[in-house]
Formats: sequence, C-alpha cells, structure tokens
Amino acid sequence: PAEDESGPDKKKNRPGENEIPSLKELRDRIKTGKKSFTGNALEKSAPLIQWDYETQLKMKHGYVKTAVRSFVKLATKRCQKLGRELPKWCSKAWSQANGAEPGCCCPLDLPIGAPEGSLRGWRNKCEFTIGRNESGEVEVGFILKIQPDGAQVIGSVQDVPLVPAAMQQLCSVVAALVAKSNFPIYDRRECGRSGVWRTVLARCNPAGDMLVMVQTTTLSEESQKRFVEALLPELEGVGVTSLFLLFNDEVTDAPRPNAVVTHVHGKPRLEMPMLGLKLEVGPLSFFNPNTTTCRFLMETAIAFLNLKKNEILLDIFCGIGTIGLCAAHCCDKV
Repeated sequence: PAEDESGPDKKKNRPGENEIPSLKELRDRIKTGKKSFTGNALEKSAPLIQWDYETQLKMKHGYVKTAVRSFVKLATKRCQKLGRELPKWCSKAWSQANGAEPGCCCPLDLPIGAPEGSLRGWRNKCEFTIGRNESGEVEVGFILKIQPDGAQVIGSVQDVPLVPAAMQQLCSVVAALVAKSNFPIYDRRECGRSGVWRTVLARCNPAGDMLVMVQTTTLSEESQKRFVEALLPELEGVGVTSLFLLFNDEVTDAPRPNAVVTHVHGKPRLEMPMLGLKLEVGPLSFFNPNTTTCRFLMETAIAFLNLKKNEILLDIFCGIGTIGLCAAHCCDKV
C-alpha cells in the first residue's frame, strides 16, 4: 500500500520542486543526508508527505516497474553466464504478447491505494522509543538522529498522521509517567549503558482495543511489581487491554530472539478482523500494519491464485498465516 500521511489537507508539491524523484533516488538522498537530518518526526517517518497521494501511488508504481525490469535483466545475464537458454518471459516478444510494458515480464497492476477515510491513523502497529528530545525533555516517539556518542534524539509523534490518535495519547501518557518515575531512562551513550525504560510497542484493532509491550532492562521481581503497579493505572485510561513486558539488556533496542516476554495484564492476544475471520495477534506477531489495505491485498491475492477446491495452498513465511487462513475456504488444504 502507498503511504499517504497528508490527511484531509493534502499537500501539493512544494514550490520549486517540479521534478518528482523516483523512490530509489529519494531513498539515496535520505541515506546520504541521514547524519545531517534536521527535520521533525513527520518528515523522518513519512518522506513522501510532500507529494499528494496520487503522485505517491505513481512513484510506487514506477518503483515496482523498475524492480521487475531489473529482475528480467539479472535473469538474462545469469542465463548468458551459464550458457543456458533464456526463459521465454525474458524476450521482447513475450512482453508484447502479454500486454506488458517494455522490459517487463508481466503486466503490472496499479498499486492498491487506500480510501480517503483511511489515510490518517492507518498504522495498527507502532514502536516508539523512550528518550529525550532536542530540548532534553522526556519524549516518547520516533528517533530523529543518533549522536556520535550513541545518544538518541527523539521526536514527537503528535503531528504524525500515520500514528492513530490513541497511540499518540499513549505516548503522551507514558512520557508523563517516565518524567516522574523512579526508574530512569536507559542511557544509550557509550559511557552510559544503564537505566530501565527503553521502548513502547503498541498494536490496536478497529474496535479500539490496544495491546502494549513495554521494553525495559531486566527487573527484579520486586522492581517489576512496583513498575507494573505504577504503569497499569495510567495505561487503562487510554484503552489498553493487554500489557506485556520485554526484558532486554543488549546494547541496542533490538532484543535477541530469546528475550524474556511476560504477559502481565489483560487479554493475551489482540483480535484483528480480516475477511470475516478473527485473527489473534501477539506483541511479536507478524501482521500487515495497514488493516484496510491488507484486506484489499488479501482479496486481490486470492483472486490471482484462482484456487480450486481440490488444490493445496502452500503458505511459506506466513507470519500468523493471514493469506492461508483467508484463502482456506477456496481450497482443499493449506
């Protein structure tokens, strides 16, 4: 899905920016200017916001087209190197016969866009870092930049349209709690490497239920009890129905696969509706972050599969099994 963050008052191209870059060019620009970034969390998390939604879709269509052409070129070079006959789909005649654009081995549909009412607050999962902003105040939001000593500068997500309002409120509540907490923020500087508060992961469903996982360094049983007792009353006021703790003592906020995850309150799973099903999602489950366009994607994928009742569907790297579960009624077995 294309990622429009402009909301109802969609921004048009900025003055002087008549040329629309490809996504690859834009990605290279961002990579080059990463260390010198001076913008806010909105610009950091939604670099396409300066273009209207239709332009964003065209940019993504161009990116896919380039990827398909690159695939054909790589396949051609590989066959030539190995002395093998080229697949038919590498030929110009194949592209023309199948109505594909020049250099493409198949026709390309336009990207599946979201309806107007789903362009704000569309992410059902966000991960926020607990730290301090450029003024040194406690902030729960997105990382703007990392200083040479390892310290992180955190930007507010209150003006980032892709973040749901409930999660924006969650960030405000957690920031206020951290500011008065006896547990310190984890110091990510090379001279630090100590503290407790690290990140907050949030998932929400269309019904407004929210699952939250707070990442900290390892707490003793007594400290964990005090930590949860202070945290729970604050979170229940913003619609949190499930609370987990994840202990991580690594240098980075990316925990090891065997990191301890503890369910401390509420429901153990979050129910996500999808094509008449209720899929159960946990804090570490892989699920499409855009519920609306995920539904469009599943409908399109199932239509393309054109499954028969006597066929078997193999769902590889399936996450929670979204495709297989949604398509199960169309085939014999998944």
